[in-house]
Amino acid sequence: MEESEAQRVKREVLGIGDRRKHHTRTATPLKAHAKEPDTHHRVYRFRFYPTEEQAERLERTFGAAVNLRDEGMRLYWLEAISKAKSAML
Repeated sequence: MEESEAQRVKREVLGIGDRRKHHTRTATPLKAHAKEPDTHHRVYRFRFYPTEEQAERLERTFGAAVNLRDEGMRLYWLEAISKAKSAML
């Protein structure tokens, strides 16, 4: 199979490798979730391949988001506990 110009540019200029293995899988049909007649749902599936720098930044970002969530939950429960204690007194 001959390589197209777009594939050559992706490989040589952009450094994006050939990902044919993902296109060899057979598509599985989606289950119908429409509750009402003439209602349609669309599903979009995306896959991305970050560079090492992007992967590090994503890890830091998600790590910060988890820490922020945990701190928020800690403050929420501390406030709930103090309100419960003051209500019992």
